[in-house]
Amino acid sequence: MSPLLIAVSRFASLALRILLVLTLVNTIFSTFSWTEKLARGISGTVIREILGMGKAIINYLPDLAVVIMIGFLSVMLMRLLKLVFNGVATQRIVLPGFIRNGPAPPSTC
Repeated sequence: MSPLLIAVSRFASLALRILLVLTLVNTIFSTFSWTEKLARGISGTVIREILGMGKAIINYLPDLAVVIMIGFLSVMLMRLLKLVFNGVATQRIVLPGFIRNGPAPPSTC
């Protein structure tokens, strides 16, 4: 099984457990007339917080897309630079005025 699938199933399991506990608490509190207002308050608070988290995730998606695009472009730039430097090293790309047999870079810092 993939780690992503395991993480999703654990999250779903946790969410269902929390939902069951909240349903149980709501059912118990709504059974008695003096705790009915408390049951509605708990339900309202939980629903409001879940909707707030959903809105926050949706509002974050454009920023996430920008970060993913920057990462993708960085990887592509590194691959292009590797291709150019390998071409220069094997003399498939010749740069005028570039001394290929210059001093070697230091091996240690």
